[in-house]
Amino acid sequence: MFDEEAASFVCDFIECLQCSSGTPFRLMDWQRDAVREFYGQMIRAEGEEADAAGKYIRRYQYLYLEIAKKNGKSELAAALGVYHLFADGEVNG
Repeated sequence: MFDEEAASFVCDFIECLQCSSGTPFRLMDWQRDAVREFYGQMIRAEGEEADAAGKYIRRYQYLYLEIAKKNGKSELAAALGVYHLFADGEVNG
């Protein structure tokens, strides 16, 4: 299942951040595609994480990303770190 709202929330959160130069952080197309695919894919929770409402959690827990030099990997990693620190809300996420 793809959760459009969850995928958009992460992209919107990242684009609210500012670079060290003070300019807004803008995701490149490949960054937006990777973030949306990773954070939008959901599965139904099972075991202790499940509830009567049928809670959904992220399908993927790890992201392996291999991109050439000078394509914004470090900036994206920093932005995702800030997202997980302040806005993720998923246990062990």
